[in-house]
Amino acid sequence: MIPSQCAVDHAAERALSNRLYAVLAGMLAMMLCYGIQALAQFSHTALWAFWCIFWLIMYRVQPNQQLMELIRPALPLIIWLVLYYLWGAIVSPVPVVLDAVRQSFFVLTVLVALTITLSRHEYLATFANAAQVGLVVNLIIMLLMANTSWFQDFLISRNLIQVEEQLKMNRFAGLWGNANVAAYVSLLIIILSTWSKPWLAWIGRASGVAILYMTASRTGTWILVFMLLHALFVVVRQKRSRLPVVITATLLFCMSICAGSIIADSALQRVDNPNISRVVDITESRTRDKGADSRVDVLLYWKPFLEKAPWYGYGLNAMMGGVHGESTFRSDLPPLGIHNLYLGIWLDIGVIGMITFLIVIGSQLFKSFRIASTVTNRWAVFSLSLLLPVFSLFNHNMLSSIDGIIGYILLFLLPASPAIFSGRAGYSQPLLVRRSKWHSQCSERPGSSAE
Repeated sequence: MIPSQCAVDHAAERALSNRLYAVLAGMLAMMLCYGIQALAQFSHTALWAFWCIFWLIMYRVQPNQQLMELIRPALPLIIWLVLYYLWGAIVSPVPVVLDAVRQSFFVLTVLVALTITLSRHEYLATFANAAQVGLVVNLIIMLLMANTSWFQDFLISRNLIQVEEQLKMNRFAGLWGNANVAAYVSLLIIILSTWSKPWLAWIGRASGVAILYMTASRTGTWILVFMLLHALFVVVRQKRSRLPVVITATLLFCMSICAGSIIADSALQRVDNPNISRVVDITESRTRDKGADSRVDVLLYWKPFLEKAPWYGYGLNAMMGGVHGESTFRSDLPPLGIHNLYLGIWLDIGVIGMITFLIVIGSQLFKSFRIASTVTNRWAVFSLSLLLPVFSLFNHNMLSSIDGIIGYILLFLLPASPAIFSGRAGYSQPLLVRRSKWHSQCSERPGSSAE
């Protein structure tokens, strides 16, 4: 039987939409791996072209009415963010309206893109695969930066990333530029590897561990340890094998010995590797020995400002400190950021804003722990629920950077997404692309095979 023209056109339309979904997922992974920041250094025109293409693709694959149903789990976070940006811009003594608009644009873009990406398991898998590739690319950049002078000179001449700062601190961060951000994104992509192709997932996980080592991030490394312990616990419950029990017991024993050594502060004197010594230096004694401020010192420095903070806060971006880059942003604030998102929200919009944020996040964590899905999906959601709240204790820009926005929106959308509930009622059919003229004509014909 020769297929009708409508059926042929419909098949071509579906093939095109699938390719566009793949491009959208790849561009979203590029945002997560800071490819657009590098693109902006080459040309601002290219950056604007990127955003235009990104939104055109989202408009082209615009889902039907189900889009609002998929966004609904994230509405508490979105409403809070709108109030946060609005109130922070109103009470700020310096002009921050453009920053509020820019961050709102990022939130809206990421929200729509992730909602579309999480509409089907295939799209989530494409996004996860692209993220693993981005992780590998960043690892290669970090290795070249650490071992080749010509690549360092190239990056410095192009002003792509903060090479001098990374070389000075011996903590490499690739395109992210900041070692703590690199550690956070690496962990997020390791979680996303749950839905990648198996061979690519293991390459991404190995790359993520290598990146964590090169960043020497205490927070990232210890979160990874707890993620691995939870994974081993899941394996023990499922397979009831002795080997995972032995591995888990060994890891717990090593952690106990390490903790005891840290308390005694004797192991630090015998560790020659600066990356390892920094990770086990939880008290940040070596940081103080080098004359740098530890996070405790930073919090003590901000303590008077927190105590004197007005009930409405100091305004948007106060948590980032008074100096941005090489320019003074606000002379009434300490130059260094507070490195704590929760206290940062207190600084920005007051203690009421921080309490409401904790309520919104706490209620979502409660829902995340109660999802009914496969073992691997539950592990991924649990790891995401561990990563974001804990990392926010040591990072203040989780709501002002694209990577942080992606993580928090994932926290709300992922547990209820069709991508991990393929058989869920109401989401068994794929989201349809925007209806074109030929689609409407084919649908109106009796007996048409277009639908």
